[in-house]
Amino acid sequence: MALIKLNNQSFGSGAIDNTNLPSGSVLQVVTNTISTLYGGTAGGEVYTNVSGSITPSFSSSKILVLFDGQISQTGTKNNFATRWRIRRGTSTSDTSLTHQRNGHYHGGSITAEKHASLGFNYLDSPSSTSQVTYGLFVSNIDGAPNWTINDNGSTSIFTLIEIQG
Repeated sequence: MALIKLNNQSFGSGAIDNTNLPSGSVLQVVTNTISTLYGGTAGGEVYTNVSGSITPSFSSSKILVLFDGQISQTGTKNNFATRWRIRRGTSTSDTSLTHQRNGHYHGGSITAEKHASLGFNYLDSPSSTSQVTYGLFVSNIDGAPNWTINDNGSTSIFTLIEIQG
């Protein structure tokens, strides 16, 4: 059986033991594709029911959190905007990792709709070997618009990549 060498590190025959991999090595990739349409009216921060989960192999592992989805917002005021956030967990009291604002501003008092791509990437250090769930949240910034995710048959994708710490 052949000897496997990665980055000048030797591994014996058979399966590679990930305890010997160098820092920065990818240990596992988990993808969750969500096609269900979710929506509501932006007010206080709410969980959108869109999430991804991974169980790290080591407490020293890092998790690269990637999210891509399609959103829409509809409002009847001159201006409306929402804040979208990724949290480690599915409760508004869980650790916030990153967020971004998405809005529409116009001069009239007409109903307007905005469609947009929403993307996040964040390198997390959960310090756990238990399952970790990352959830998508939305809240009102201005105008309390209606929001949807996965409209018009689109899908959202959470990709979680465990990286050797």
